Amino acid sequence: MGGALVKTDLGHGRGWASPKAAASIRRIDAQLERLADINEAGRSPEHANANRARWLAYERYLNGGPWAPKAPYALGADQSVHCWGNAADSDDWYNAQAAAVWRDNGWKQTARYFDRNGRPTAKDEPWHGEYFEHLDNHRNDPAPAGGVVAAPKFKEDEMALIRWNATGAIFVLGFEKIFYVKDPNRLPSLRQRHG
Repeated sequence: MGGALVKTDLGHGRGWASPKAAASIRRIDAQLERLADINEAGRSPEHANANRARWLAYERYLNGGPWAPKAPYALGADQSVHCWGNAADSDDWYNAQAAAVWRDNGWKQTARYFDRNGRPTAKDEPWHGEYFEHLDNHRNDPAPAGGVVAAPKFKEDEMALIRWNATGAIFVLGFEKIFYVKDPNRLPSLRQRHG
């Protein structure tokens, strides 16, 4: 990569990204008319190496070794694009319309792993996206006015369904309310009602 790493704050507690990836995320915010969902973007080398160690322990368990807690696939600091600020983990990839906006702005899911029958493997990370400037159809667009968009506002009758991928927890967000959904069997009816 060369040169000093420049970290650009994404705002609203969403972490940091490289300047070009952050500019893309600001355009995504504007196009989605809400904050892009970002669970994690830039990552320290120490955090990347700790994630890698957890994955390797879990992989040993999957291959018959001693028990280890489930962990997502992760690369070490020397290979993790998160450490360069050009990756973001987002639940927006589970929404076709939002995913199309991310793709149009230069993001690509690069950590999809399937077995020969087309089933996702333990390494599969559908939430992981990486920024590629040459794929960004809006890289020459002016920055959105006002920088980062405000946090989403809901009218009294509007709700949004959020699934927190790391834990599988389900939340329904609405006007001055957040509901935790204890029963995952309710997900199909909630999706139908709230999208």
